[in-house]
Amino acid sequence: KDAGGFSGGDGSAGRVPGTPAPVPNPEQGGPQEMHKSVDLGHGGKLITLDIGSAAGFLAKGFQERGWTVQGIEPSPAMTEHANTVEGVPTTNGSLETFRTDQRFDLIVLAQVIAHLEEPTAAMSKIKSLLKPGGLV
Repeated sequence: KDAGGFSGGDGSAGRVPGTPAPVPNPEQGGPQEMHKSVDLGHGGKLITLDIGSAAGFLAKGFQERGWTVQGIEPSPAMTEHANTVEGVPTTNGSLETFRTDQRFDLIVLAQVIAHLEEPTAAMSKIKSLLKPGGLV
């Protein structure tokens, strides 16, 4: 049993017993394919911040669409990979330590919110980094 008291192994860990498992939609393709569905009406050229960008795969997808991307990643090894292998400009650090004058059309936090130490402060900072009409 996991810490929440529910069994795992079948994808049910943390879920209320008796509720169905989420069914993956092959049409969506997961976070790596998210760049294909985001359209803010800016002619497709968005300035995007990927918080917790890992090795830069999602940001790379945005970059391949012609978007300007910036990643933030706490892992030095992942930051190095994103910068050198994927060609995605990525800062090693956290949202809390990230500094920029840039404002973003889109800020992505794929699988990150649960890891934020101060979620309210983080959301306030994210709001300050968004352009008017920008999306999180």
